[in-house]
Amino acid sequence: MPSPIVVTPDIIPFGFALGQTGALVGLNFVGLTRRGTSRVELRTLRRAYRSLFFTEGRIAERFDAVEREFAGDPLVGKIIAFIRAGGKRPLMQPRAGRWNDARGEGAA
Repeated sequence: MPSPIVVTPDIIPFGFALGQTGALVGLNFVGLTRRGTSRVELRTLRRAYRSLFFTEGRIAERFDAVEREFAGDPLVGKIIAFIRAGGKRPLMQPRAGRWNDARGEGAA
């Protein structure tokens, strides 16, 4: 029987964690697709995710930029609201490597 994943930092909504200690590796496109999320919505969500985690600058600056750029998008809004509600709690960050969503996924 596999060991459970131990996760300490908060995982963003729609995030996908992998590994023994949990590492953010992308977005849960399978679950989102099953919920009926359109390809356009998935692309928008992926752009916001990449802007949040894979652009230059401090996380607070990237957060503000994503909030401005994707204002009005309901899925991105859920991520923004979650991060804002978390206050000072640590947020799970992606690790560079094989499963990193920044390199792209075939779907969406």
